[in-house]
Amino acid sequence: MGREYFYHLEYAGNSITTRVTLGTVRELELLVNGHGAADERLHGHHAEMHVLRAVLPGDPPTEASVEVAMPAALHGEPACTLVSGDDRLPMPERPMPHNARPTEASWYN
Repeated sequence: MGREYFYHLEYAGNSITTRVTLGTVRELELLVNGHGAADERLHGHHAEMHVLRAVLPGDPPTEASVEVAMPAALHGEPACTLVSGDDRLPMPERPMPHNARPTEASWYN
């Protein structure tokens, strides 16, 4: 089991969370309002950028993506940036209670 990181931001009336797991297999998951919107499994431990895309509910719906900067093996931590239209917002890391799933975290209430 690898280390998990959670990044969270409120944007356009939506709750956006990115889960990044670093381990033998790296995993990325994008949650919008607590529901899975995109995910990706990565193999290899290279420093690289990955993009997860989703449509945010609203009137009208808005396209958004999260850029995830993955660190090289044993060097640094991931970083996430929300991109929507002309907005580029860094997503702060949020602690996740060890006994809670991402959809049960306090910021969804």
